[in-house]
Amino acid sequence: PVLVPDFGVIEISIRPGNERAPLFFKVKVAETAAQRRYGLMFTPYLPKQQGMLFVFETDAPRQFWMKNTQIPLDMLFFASNGRLVNIVHSAVPFSLTARNSAGPARYVLELNGGIARKIGIQPDAQLVLPLESH
Repeated sequence: PVLVPDFGVIEISIRPGNERAPLFFKVKVAETAAQRRYGLMFTPYLPKQQGMLFVFETDAPRQFWMKNTQIPLDMLFFASNGRLVNIVHSAVPFSLTARNSAGPARYVLELNGGIARKIGIQPDAQLVLPLESH
């Protein structure tokens, strides 16, 4: 059996762009290699306004796939300054096709497939993380 890592949960917000009000999401944080490898695999259902935030140490080209992932996901790639790099819309469950960032990214936000279009994420969207507590 695959060991399910323990994930911390934080609330993040996305400024969708065009100076619209931010939208809030509760996300599991994947920041260790084991957590990032596991991701949302074997997740049969993702509640509305929830997702997973992958956190890397640096900005670099990112590549994701949908191995063992049961639900379609939107993948939003963000640079370390929170600026949107690009979006992969509704990645197909179980697909081994590589989904790439269009440039260096430090954060990857996975949400239910179709949500990025539904909430109207614009090219000037920003990811806003909670302030560090230290």
